[in-house]
Amino acid sequence: MSDTRARLPELVAIALLAFTVRLVFLIAAAPEKAAELGLSDPFYYHAQANLVADGQGFIEPFQYLFRGRDVPSATHPPAYVLVLAASSAFGGTSL
Repeated sequence: MSDTRARLPELVAIALLAFTVRLVFLIAAAPEKAAELGLSDPFYYHAQANLVADGQGFIEPFQYLFRGRDVPSATHPPAYVLVLAASSAFGGTSL
């Protein structure tokens, strides 16, 4: 028990360091990298709408496009995707 308490400050320091590194990454690097790759909510909605229009259903577009995996998705509300899918079904498949 005393060994665990002696290591507690070290563990807290490691956890705080990891949290800080992750926070800095999220603030500094992730938004620009996502925008650079086109990985954003508009792209997600557009890609999912195209997949729905193609008969794939509500699957995770990033998993499907980049890894070829059909992973069911419910991360975004379906109504807007369905509106976009109607447009995609009639040829509106580009951004």
